[in-house]
Amino acid sequence: VLLPGYRDVPQLVKHGLPLAQAFLWSRGHAAGNFYPEELKALPPQIIIGAQYIQAAGVALGLKKRNKKNVVFTYTGDGGSSQGDFYEAINFAGAYHANAVFYIQNNGFAISTPREKQTAAKTLAQKAVAAGIPGIQVDGMDPLA
Repeated sequence: VLLPGYRDVPQLVKHGLPLAQAFLWSRGHAAGNFYPEELKALPPQIIIGAQYIQAAGVALGLKKRNKKNVVFTYTGDGGSSQGDFYEAINFAGAYHANAVFYIQNNGFAISTPREKQTAAKTLAQKAVAAGIPGIQVDGMDPLA
């Protein structure tokens, strides 16, 4: 199940969201928020990092229904400094929810360098306190 942020509409289109519907969503049309069930995705979250807490909840709900689905969400480095991010990874770790939390170190973070956002040496280290594995990969390496 995919829970994207507002910058991730192309990912939804790649996974089957009709382009016309993506356009409707981007223009604020109500019909843009109704996704086909077979898409296995929710509409993009426009609040930076808020999709993380939704992903943790969806993952726990699927687990309680004995579903084998994995929930996937992502945000940028700035989103990983939001309170929702920490609450979500802690919740997912505590309840062993099937979720993958991806952080793209895109450097946007509203002009705040990573070094000013966190004392962690890497963004992957943020997972340690939640008891979940944190893995850093080079996004330019196709085999990573």
